[in-house]
Amino acid sequence: MDYILKSRARGKTYSLIQRSARTGETIICANRNMARYVNEKAKDLGMSIPEARSVEYLSDNNYDHSGEKILIDELEQVLKQVLRVDVSAITDTPDDIVIDTKDLSDSPDCYRSYFRK
Repeated sequence: MDYILKSRARGKTYSLIQRSARTGETIICANRNMARYVNEKAKDLGMSIPEARSVEYLSDNNYDHSGEKILIDELEQVLKQVLRVDVSAITDTPDDIVIDTKDLSDSPDCYRSYFRK
C-alpha cells in the first residue's frame, strides 16, 4: 500500500484520479458528496475512471468485493465514517510513501515536537 502525503489542496485527490485512470482501481470516499466531487473532477480533467464511491459501497452485501483493490481519498474521514469514532492516531508500516517535498520544512526540529505528542 502506498501513502500519498501532501498538505491541503496540494493534489492528493488529483494523484488518486491519475492512478485510478491508470489502474482501474475504484476511489472510495467518506460520503456520496465527496465521491460526486471526485467523479466531477475526473470528468473536468478528461480522465476516465471507475465511478468513485462512498464507503457504503463496500458494505453492500449483495456484491463480492474480494480481490478488489481500492484507493481511499481522505483516510481520516473514511475511518471516522466506518468506525463512527474520532481517530486520534494511527500506526502502519507502508510499502511506499509519496511526499510532496514542498510541504516539508528543512528543519528536522519542527518534526520532533510533533512526534512527541
